Amino acid sequence: GIACSAQGQVRALAFDNNNLQGTIPSEITVLAHLENFILKNHPSLTGPIPEHIGDMRQLRQLGLYDNDHTGTLPIGLYFLDHLVFLNVANNRLQGTIDSRINNLSMLQKLILDGNDFTGHLHRTTMSDTQLKMLSLSGNSFSGSIPSHLSNLASLELLYLDGNQFKSEIPSEIGLMANLRSLVLDHNNLDGSIPDEIGQLHGLRFLSARNNSLTGELPASLE
Repeated sequence: GIACSAQGQVRALAFDNNNLQGTIPSEITVLAHLENFILKNHPSLTGPIPEHIGDMRQLRQLGLYDNDHTGTLPIGLYFLDHLVFLNVANNRLQGTIDSRINNLSMLQKLILDGNDFTGHLHRTTMSDTQLKMLSLSGNSFSGSIPSHLSNLASLELLYLDGNQFKSEIPSEIGLMANLRSLVLDHNNLDGSIPDEIGQLHGLRFLSARNNSLTGELPASLE
């Protein structure tokens, strides 16, 4: 549906499974006061995310998921400094996460599942964000899991399953005091599960199936 302010300014667009087809028109970016933009469950909604989406500077929620979008995350997206929620899961997007994601200082949920994003996370600290949920499942991210993820002090949910991460699980994850769920299934991880993860007293779910891990669980997790 559509929601407007008392002054007639469009503040929200949300359409779920409405059989939308074609591409998102670039003219959508003239809605300068839009705060919530959600298009989901439209398998015939194709094409790229509009390049000038960064002109919609009031956006707080952007959800373009379970569609058929292609291309990369447009650079303009990284200038949406009011953005709290970003979900582009289950499309055919590719490319890397630009280091300018640090501009999104209010971002709390980043969901990129089910695309073909690639690259390493080393240059993508995200440490200036307020992330509570980081979900990168089902992509082609590679390299090691960077220790600097521990800088995400507010993070509660971390999903890295179904990628190509390798090497050992960094012990610094044990510093993420608010972590409640950690999923690392279907990667190329080796070594053992660090004892430090056993110090995460709020951790309620841990899964690391289909890796090459060895050794025993930390005693506190048994």
